[in-house]
Amino acid sequence: MKYLAILFVCVSIASFSSTAQDNKEASKHSSAKAENQYKVLNLLEQLQLFQYAQDYRNKCVRPSESFYLTLGVLEMISSGKGAKPSSEYIPGLVSSVVDKAQAAKGNSQIERPDLEFVSPPTVLANFERASEQCIESTFNYLNDLSGKYTSLAEGKEFPSDTSAFSAYIEAKSTLLLRSYSIETNEYRLHPNTDVFTLDGYTEFMFRVYQFMVTSNELMAAQELEQEQQERLIHSFQQVQESRKKIDKDFGVFNGLQLVFKLAKDKEGKPVDFSADFKKQKETINSSVDIFYPFIEEIKAQFDSSGVDLKKVVQLMTSLDSLLALHERRVSIVRVEVKKTLDAMITQAK
Repeated sequence: MKYLAILFVCVSIASFSSTAQDNKEASKHSSAKAENQYKVLNLLEQLQLFQYAQDYRNKCVRPSESFYLTLGVLEMISSGKGAKPSSEYIPGLVSSVVDKAQAAKGNSQIERPDLEFVSPPTVLANFERASEQCIESTFNYLNDLSGKYTSLAEGKEFPSDTSAFSAYIEAKSTLLLRSYSIETNEYRLHPNTDVFTLDGYTEFMFRVYQFMVTSNELMAAQELEQEQQERLIHSFQQVQESRKKIDKDFGVFNGLQLVFKLAKDKEGKPVDFSADFKKQKETINSSVDIFYPFIEEIKAQFDSSGVDLKKVVQLMTSLDSLLALHERRVSIVRVEVKKTLDAMITQAK
């Protein structure tokens, strides 16, 4: 128990969101309070909250994730590297993806966890409705692309209309924005989940999707206004600033494990979680850093005097594809981080 008390004191000192007054109040708490905090921090509510948000993300992300693999085939065909398909081949290819996504949609019923949510019920309800809008816009976009590649296969010019793509980006980014906003707010404000979290990561992802929304608004605009460009610059800066917070998260985690390690070393029971945190940090960092070249190029396009909208669409499509793959892969790492923290706290007890 004494190690657990040390850990919680360290969190109060290390957390960048704590104030001096918070630390004074924390020092007055008894070991019984620490025990109560441990009970609510042993993964249950954090994982329930994460799973709730992740399930809704996946409902929308997975159809597009599957389709981007198909899109690679279509692009190879359109570039002349593959055999010329029949006019029925492309719609059939797309339909198979859509059918699988529709089947998955029908089989996935998501229940809201029985948690003491800080977010108002209206916010949660709007989030859940945004998932359905995202799926609908995704299917519209996939069918629109099917028609465009069919035209290309028939020797016609590839249609330049981007309305279906724009609607898809808007609906999908809105869902992901709300998802990460709910996670961030709950982790920061919920009394049971405000200590051990990847708070910087959730804010970073929120800012990335916010950048997508702002870019999409500029892409759809007839003329670029200075105010819109300034919003994009500000959004880009927020992405950069929030990126630094991921390292702060792991700085707190490593501070905790170091105190725990030193305490255990004195007892002759060496234990070290630093290698786990190092690997998890490297995995998360490498997965988010690949977004930057596309984000920077999108910003550069809108900064230039002559915007190449075709290039912007290509860049945003590539970024959206990376984000779709990222959502599933990084969820595994996030669970690993929480389990490492839980294992450390359990041994400290």
